Amino acid sequence: DNVETVLYRIIKGTGITGLKGIPENRIQEHTPPICRPLLQITREECNKYCEENGLSPSMDSSNYDQKYVRNRLRLSLLPELRTYNTEIDEALLRLSGIATDADAIIVEYIKKLGILNNKIITKDFLNLSIALQKRALADYFSIHNIEHSFERIHELLCFIHEHKNSKSGKTFSIGK
Repeated sequence: DNVETVLYRIIKGTGITGLKGIPENRIQEHTPPICRPLLQITREECNKYCEENGLSPSMDSSNYDQKYVRNRLRLSLLPELRTYNTEIDEALLRLSGIATDADAIIVEYIKKLGILNNKIITKDFLNLSIALQKRALADYFSIHNIEHSFERIHELLCFIHEHKNSKSGKTFSIGK
């Protein structure tokens, strides 16, 4: 599942956060935590276990319907990629692990800067690198459940830089 997720997100044009793939544990406010203890188990290992233990898992027939992108990735693209690199699954999982580690460093750094409170202080924000400015905006949007995209972040960043010296109180709507 994680291999498919990472590949799907690459194709859709994800950032480093999307490359992390599926988390084994997800803690969310107001909902029970989601734990995925079998995430590291491959489909082959699961099938082998079922066979060895006389289990017959139920299969969802939609898993083979290629009208769904995820199924086409699993049934067509991944087998094709394996002709180029027999270790493609491991490579994508390694990329996911690297992205998870890199993202943790970025999150730790941004938290230490203290710029993701209820307000972003323009002066402090403008002292960051452009890369950190983009990430800080994306994290701010996520924390406050504001829908965003790379394009929207770019528009806002351009607005901030165009009006950084303005005294007239220019505004930019970031959502509802």
